[in-house]
Amino acid sequence: MALCENGGLMRQSSGPAVSDSPLFRGMASAVVDEVLGAATPRTLAAGQTLFLQGDPVEALFVVESGRLKLSQVTPDGEEVIVRTVGPGDIVVGVAVLDKRTLPVSGIAISECRVLAWPRPRILELAARHPILRMNVIGTIADRMHDSLSRIRELSTETVAQRVARALLRLARDAGRPVEGGTLIDQPLGRQELAELAGTSMFTASRLLARWAREGVLEVGRQRVVVLSPARLEGLAGDDESAR
Repeated sequence: MALCENGGLMRQSSGPAVSDSPLFRGMASAVVDEVLGAATPRTLAAGQTLFLQGDPVEALFVVESGRLKLSQVTPDGEEVIVRTVGPGDIVVGVAVLDKRTLPVSGIAISECRVLAWPRPRILELAARHPILRMNVIGTIADRMHDSLSRIRELSTETVAQRVARALLRLARDAGRPVEGGTLIDQPLGRQELAELAGTSMFTASRLLARWAREGVLEVGRQRVVVLSPARLEGLAGDDESAR
C-alpha cells in the first residue's frame, strides 16, 4: 500500500470497495483525494481488537479488506454479535457527532485492513465538507433501520426464519460466487450464526444440518455456501417450510 508523504493513503492505492464507500458518495474527486490523504492505514490479524465497548470514540474507520464483527457483552458476560462489516463499510460513524463512548467492540474476523481518521481530523474535514457528515449520518440512519427490522424479526418470526434471514444478509454482504453457489466469504461458526439470529448454537447447528441435507446449503467447518438462494428466501418467508 502506497503512502503519501504526510503518512496518509494515496487514492490510487485504495481498492474499488474503498472508493465506492458510502463515505465518499457524491463527493468531488478532489475532496475524495483530500479525505483519503488524511487516513492512516491499519492492519489487524484475525481475532485482533480494533476498539473496545465502553472506550471513548477516538476515530472513524472504513474497512479496506477483510471483515470485522461488532459485538456487545451483556451484563451476564455473554457476547452478542450485532453485525459484521466488510470492505467499504463505515465503522464508528458517531465520531462525527458528539463525544461518546463505544456501544460495541470491533474485532477482526479474518486478517483485516482499515483506514482510520482520528476524531479531530474527521471533524475538521466534516466542517469543511458537509457532504462527509451527511454521508455518515445517512449510514447511521440505515443501520438504525436495520436494527429495528432485526428487533421486529426477533419478536414476530420463527427461529428458522431468523437463521435463514441471517444467512441471506451474510450472503449479500460477504458473498463471493463459487462453483454451485455463493460462498459466505468469512469464517462462520455455529455460535456466530446463532448470535446473529438470536438463537442457540444447538438450534443453528440443527437447521444448518437440515438445510444441507435438503440441498439448500453446503456446510463445512466455519464455511457455508448458499446453493439455492430462492429456497433460502422461501425459508425466510412466512410459509410452512420456515416453521
